[in-house]
Amino acid sequence: MSDIWSLGIQRLLSRVNSFYRSGSSKSKCKLLLCNAQQIGWIREDTANQLRQYPNVFIEQSDRFILSDHLNTYENRSEAIAKVLNDMRAKDSLKTLRGWRDE
Repeated sequence: MSDIWSLGIQRLLSRVNSFYRSGSSKSKCKLLLCNAQQIGWIREDTANQLRQYPNVFIEQSDRFILSDHLNTYENRSEAIAKVLNDMRAKDSLKTLRGWRDE
């Protein structure tokens, strides 16, 4: 029984942790950088939304960069909070529908 369970868990983990494997959605994503440090990945559907906020997110060929004028933690946090609140109000991303202001 434990061998079957272990194999099932391995298969599940393989499917969940497949971003860096060939054939994943990684090739369709763009880097997200802040101060030349990668802080995430942006899917194309989200990239379409971020393009509406060019004063916060600067798009380059393979990445989005937080604007240079957002040079402090407070400035970045405030700007991103405004973007997320706006996206939430417009129901732009379904992932924001369950947001509870945590």
